[in-house]
Amino acid sequence: MGYLGGGLLLAANLLLVSFSQRLGISRTLAVRISPLSAGAWWGAFAAITFLRLRTRAPARSRPADLSYVAIGVSELRGLWAALRELPHTRRFLVAWRSTMPFRR
Repeated sequence: MGYLGGGLLLAANLLLVSFSQRLGISRTLAVRISPLSAGAWWGAFAAITFLRLRTRAPARSRPADLSYVAIGVSELRGLWAALRELPHTRRFLVAWRSTMPFRR
């Protein structure tokens, strides 16, 4: 539903920019309205989500002797250990990284 709604907003913004002269506004103003409408769109639906979702207790509590950074590091170690047993996933990640635009 989110993709459908986002696509509808994108189509509406495209129509706004394309037919801005017929609507009596400049193309520059139409382009400026587009991100504003996207922010209002996502903000409204985020507000609905935040108002309707209940706060739940965490599935597990953080051990008192570990910080969030230490937990994150241990999770990453577990991920690297799991990748040793998943050669296809490892190959995919290496191939995906090679397509990134900010390679050195």
